[in-house]
Amino acid sequence: MSLAKILDELHNSDQYPLHMPGHKRDYSPEKLLSGAYSLDITEIEGYDNLYDAQGILREAMDRAGKLYRCPNTYFLVNGSTTGVITAIYAVTNQGDHIIIASNCHRSVYSTIELRELTADYMEPDKLLCDDIYGGIKPESVKKTIEESIEKGIRPAAVVITSPNYDGIISDIEGIVKAAHGYKVPVIVDEAHGAHLSLHKDLPKGAIEAGADIVIHSTHKTLAAMTQTALLHVQGDLVDITKVEKYWHTFQTSSPSYVLMASIDAAVNDLLDNGDKLWKEFLHNRSNFYTETKGLESLHILTEGDIRDRADIAALDPCKITVIPDGCIDGIMLQRILLDDYHIQLELASAGRIIAIVTYGDTADGFRRLTSALKEIDEKIKKGELKTSEVTTQAAAASGENRNLYAPCIPGQVQSGN
Repeated sequence: MSLAKILDELHNSDQYPLHMPGHKRDYSPEKLLSGAYSLDITEIEGYDNLYDAQGILREAMDRAGKLYRCPNTYFLVNGSTTGVITAIYAVTNQGDHIIIASNCHRSVYSTIELRELTADYMEPDKLLCDDIYGGIKPESVKKTIEESIEKGIRPAAVVITSPNYDGIISDIEGIVKAAHGYKVPVIVDEAHGAHLSLHKDLPKGAIEAGADIVIHSTHKTLAAMTQTALLHVQGDLVDITKVEKYWHTFQTSSPSYVLMASIDAAVNDLLDNGDKLWKEFLHNRSNFYTETKGLESLHILTEGDIRDRADIAALDPCKITVIPDGCIDGIMLQRILLDDYHIQLELASAGRIIAIVTYGDTADGFRRLTSALKEIDEKIKKGELKTSEVTTQAAAASGENRNLYAPCIPGQVQSGN
């Protein structure tokens, strides 16, 4: 039985709660939240404990492991950020040395600072415009490890972000092979790729590619609630007891049953209906790319743009990256889509916009984006649109570019939300 159904049964039983939380599964200050409140409990008798899971939470995490074909899978209720910190702490000691892609999430840089690590930084090549970065080559990983060893420093780990924000997937299989040749574990922040490997027509994910620790955000491209994630561990290069120690350390001691139930619900849905959901999604996505082939002033990133690049294994189908020509920039394109077409994007920068699409998107949602881009492209051709410097500066100042994966100055923690 799913975790959500078990919690609903408890709510509808005659058991009276003389324990936390204070709303007692019944009093909801806002009617709209009453459903979530009814499932919100703490670690009471018979309902398991996340950090010593032997009952319903153990079963739920095992279901997630089954979905991803991974022997050790853990729920994260403080987001992928906690998973990244846990992973790096688990494979390092204070003051160790690691190798990272410079476009890692700010949580990697924060952990380097907290753990007092030293690091070698691998800079990804740019792709098509200054705002889009490619992947990390296996050869770069091998070369950087060898250079560290020549200096008498053995790296404790290689940390890669894949897919990156624009959906660029690095050759994780090649990276793992390069790192494992020196017995160096590979951590992959696959927060934006929780869907990878879940269907035969989706690109290969990091677990299938052999990475030692993989972190997934289950709220970015799956149907779980915001702040939910998964931590996966496999192979013999990582001490599982250290992973669990830091998993306990960095997560809240009061994990939300509502959030955990939403992870389990998303997992169960994909176990039961995944083939149908992904097939429909891929059909809608294919139609979108067919319909937008004729755009002249708006370039949509496609597999053709990454062909024959050694640093890129595949393009994430859950990302749509649009690069406008010089007449307008990405900030203006975002404002037009929001103001005129009521379409809210994931991210915008001067060079491009990014939309996240998933099996939660309807065919009508794809059609709305298609129609909007066609109309905007036509207006650009007619000379009706041109970037305003004032508009661009105002939009940028408002914080609309929320990219937390942009390459940093080595050693400098990234800003952002």
